[in-house]
Amino acid sequence: MNVDTLLLGFLCAGRGTYIYDSREHWATTGEVPRRVRLWWLLKERLLIPRAAAVVTVTDMIADALKEEHKISRPTVLINGSVDAVSEPTAPHSPLRLIHQGKYYRDRHLPDLIDAVLRHRGRAVLTLQGWGDAEEGLRDFIRSRDAEAVIHMVPPVRLEEAVASASAHDVGLINIWPDSMSHRWTGSNKLFDYMAAGLAQLVTNLDFTRRVVEAVDCGMVVDPPTVDAFADAIGWLIDNPAEVARMKRNAVAAAPDYTWDGQAEVLYGLYEAVLGIGPESHIRHGA
Repeated sequence: MNVDTLLLGFLCAGRGTYIYDSREHWATTGEVPRRVRLWWLLKERLLIPRAAAVVTVTDMIADALKEEHKISRPTVLINGSVDAVSEPTAPHSPLRLIHQGKYYRDRHLPDLIDAVLRHRGRAVLTLQGWGDAEEGLRDFIRSRDAEAVIHMVPPVRLEEAVASASAHDVGLINIWPDSMSHRWTGSNKLFDYMAAGLAQLVTNLDFTRRVVEAVDCGMVVDPPTVDAFADAIGWLIDNPAEVARMKRNAVAAAPDYTWDGQAEVLYGLYEAVLGIGPESHIRHGA
């Protein structure tokens, strides 16, 4: 999975078969030294075409990998949720916002904090995650005297993420479209928030925007500034009926994006690579 394990997978497979799973457009991921990126690109160029199949998370990445490496179009397997609520909660007052996931600097969480603080008493934000930026975030919250408005809580296991988010109203994604990998990301947060029955407030990322607009379950913020997020949050606070409608739409669409459906896609790919029938994974309990 991803370029950092591609060479190891190739070596472990020996003369056997391997499937490459590209969860990001790795060639444009992160800020790394030029020599590191060149090493990634070399591994991709040599080893992706040798894979029996390639899997990725969005149509955009699939098309790019097909063109870059002259391979058959990769199978798209989204980061679907493992569970979904049957109905959303009614919008709360104050409005409850949540950001789940790693505390990376490219999530621009201080901007979200400042945007929420424009609405003290009318909105609260939960940050649920972990990561290198955690202590800096805690210091930032203290510097804003915001402990009563911004709550940092421990992460939960994957299978508990949807239930934990479901007590909120709005799920946040603040990745900026500053690389192809970011623009084309298929974040698991997108689908966990939907399965939790949340309205979504997201940046203008190609795949994310397409899903949110198709489902009509949220708002796209562009450009991703503090002012723009603050304005959007204020609109959601002032329009609880619209928040309720977005939450209902998210729940209605969630079954199309859960792991149950995606697993069948993956089973089908394995069966095609191994040359076995659809009954085999049932018989063997795979």
